[in-house]
Amino acid sequence: MRVTGADGTSIAGRDGVPVNGLLEWSDIVIPSPGAYRVEVSIVRTAVPVSPFVASWSVDGAPVARAKTVLSSRSWAPFAAALAAAWLVIVAIGSWWTKRRARWQRGNGEGDGNPPSPLGRMDL
Repeated sequence: MRVTGADGTSIAGRDGVPVNGLLEWSDIVIPSPGAYRVEVSIVRTAVPVSPFVASWSVDGAPVARAKTVLSSRSWAPFAAALAAAWLVIVAIGSWWTKRRARWQRGNGEGDGNPPSPLGRMDL
């Protein structure tokens, strides 16, 4: 077996005998992307076999991508501030709802409307 580059340089050449129909070499390294050619010659005295020749193209390795990191800061302070703001909004909303309910029951303001900042005006 022989592996050659597109320019004709020999990358690897190995001889071997298959075991259970398998023959492999793990030490062959393709040096760079490009076109390569493999030629396999089988030596068999009983029934000769013509050499097998194949060409293939090796692409470059994919570009390494960095992990996407949005932030390395802790979210705890932001979450605590957001929770505190939410509690304040809920407390104000509750207070405001109770206050309006009292006005609507006619608690001193006969028409059920909140008092005017200018005072009561009868027309």
